[in-house]
Amino acid sequence: MKQPTNLDDVKKRVIEHINTLWVEEEEIGGFRMGENGPVNLLSTTDIAWIMYCINAVDSMSPKKKKWIKWLQNKQDPECGSFRYEITGHNTGHAFWHTTRALNILGGQILHFPEYLREVMEPSGLRKWFSQTNWSSPTSSHHQVLGLVPILASIDSSEWVKNYFEGIEEQQDLETFTWPRGTGKANISRTFAYTALHMAAGKLPRRPEKIIDTILMRQQATGFWEEDPKTAPNFGTMDSAYLLIRIPSIIRYKMKEAIDSLDTLYHAFTRFFTTQWDDLKHDTHRLLAIVHTFGLLAEAFPERFISSSKWRFDWDKIEMYKCDVIYNEWARLKS
Repeated sequence: MKQPTNLDDVKKRVIEHINTLWVEEEEIGGFRMGENGPVNLLSTTDIAWIMYCINAVDSMSPKKKKWIKWLQNKQDPECGSFRYEITGHNTGHAFWHTTRALNILGGQILHFPEYLREVMEPSGLRKWFSQTNWSSPTSSHHQVLGLVPILASIDSSEWVKNYFEGIEEQQDLETFTWPRGTGKANISRTFAYTALHMAAGKLPRRPEKIIDTILMRQQATGFWEEDPKTAPNFGTMDSAYLLIRIPSIIRYKMKEAIDSLDTLYHAFTRFFTTQWDDLKHDTHRLLAIVHTFGLLAEAFPERFISSSKWRFDWDKIEMYKCDVIYNEWARLKS
């Protein structure tokens, strides 16, 4: 029988590596993507989320004040946006990711995002959804994630209704994955929209069809990425979440899901043992890896040893609350 994986050893290795990426100057500090290169927004937000997952945020307490200030300084004070320096991810992703990182660290963004003002109203939100062809390769669920801080911060049943209707309209009517009409499910978009439903205490339409697709898409490697050179990555993390959280709720293909996750477990632990060095150059991929560990520990607690619980809270809406959005919404309604 295979020995249990010691997550404390994994945590120690991750923290030691992360500490080599820290760069500070006077009152601010952030993280590089790898051992070389400049501090950047994606890696600095990634690491907050990594440390939350492995339950080690408190170990970073001496860095928090400078870390928070660095993140706050990345916001454009005029339009309120955040922009990544080194990735193709859009400003919606940057705002979503930074809001979450600041909440983890005990901070908040400083300026209301002016570019979101129109979508604060339910009618403006409907218009926003209607202006994009969500089946186009140029569209991205990251744009929708960029509105999650509004979802988490205001109290408007009409806004919430319009938000989920905008997502539902993108759902394929044959596979019930996302996006519609492309002939192939985008696993990350399907994960993101399912997690949003879960955050609101609901399920997307026909979740059993989603599970069918995810089971079918697992590769011979045990992962979900079609290119073995990129595996495992977010497609694997996303699929693990769907197979762990959904089948037990809807009582559908639970054995098949466990069998699939068992295949993943063996492939994944073998990968980490032999290819740790490959992860040292990309904090974003490392984020997916540690969260996949957390999910597998949730599925197979007897196969892991850990002195603290690892967390997967992408569907925890409180992570995205934003004071300046709430305050502006309250002002508009007063």
